[in-house]
Amino acid sequence: MPVRIARRSRGFARLSTRWYRACQAGLVALAPFLILALAWMLTVSVSGIPPILLPGPMAVIDAMIERSDLLFLSSVQTLSEILLATVIAVLAGFMTALLLATSSLARRALFPYVLTTQVLPKVALAPILVAWFGIGLQSRVVLAVLIAYFPMVINTMTGILGTREANLRYARSLVISEWQVLTKVRLPEALPSIIGGIKITAGAAVIGIVVGEFVAAEGGLGKVIVDSGAVLNTALMIAATILIAAIGLGIIGALEVIDRRVIYWQVGR
Repeated sequence: MPVRIARRSRGFARLSTRWYRACQAGLVALAPFLILALAWMLTVSVSGIPPILLPGPMAVIDAMIERSDLLFLSSVQTLSEILLATVIAVLAGFMTALLLATSSLARRALFPYVLTTQVLPKVALAPILVAWFGIGLQSRVVLAVLIAYFPMVINTMTGILGTREANLRYARSLVISEWQVLTKVRLPEALPSIIGGIKITAGAAVIGIVVGEFVAAEGGLGKVIVDSGAVLNTALMIAATILIAAIGLGIIGALEVIDRRVIYWQVGR
């Protein structure tokens, strides 16, 4: 019985420590936001800038409350499109990187075309994609995938090709196949680069979807920004922009949690 009580006490102590650290981290992250909001409020009240150019924080909050139904539905649509584009870009980029990293012939033949997806002006491609796929979901997802695809390829390929030579020599001394070298040595060592690529891909997907909604969309936060800008509703524009930032930060935050769980052995985690 005393042993059980001691174990429960240690478990409670660990949980309390984690909760304290989480609250401390949350307060540290919240402090700059509060300072920025206060500076924003003071700037609006002191400078006399017209609300049509720079509404105060309370005006933005009022716009969020008044148009909460529109903002909620638009946020759900934008988030679902971002997640879909991220999944497609991550899978396509990972498979491409595997091919390029394991075959020098494929790397010489295909990498210039993969690089082309990065250097093409995506905004210029948007009208073409709309002409090909219409104003529906397809054009926005294709645009976002084109923007987000390359970071996943280059990060994954760099991680796989950057495997330490000593580890490769030791693995091959065990007389294992190249497939086992890839799955047992190269990919585990490349995990930090792969997850880093997923984070960048997710952030790029946010940009791609919102740009697509600017060009042609029937809904979404990008559409809200365009429509509210047309009627000079600056408060609603800022509210939609804040929600886009919140969605992006939420996705990256979730990936950061996964990163800490998967790559738990790295120092400082």
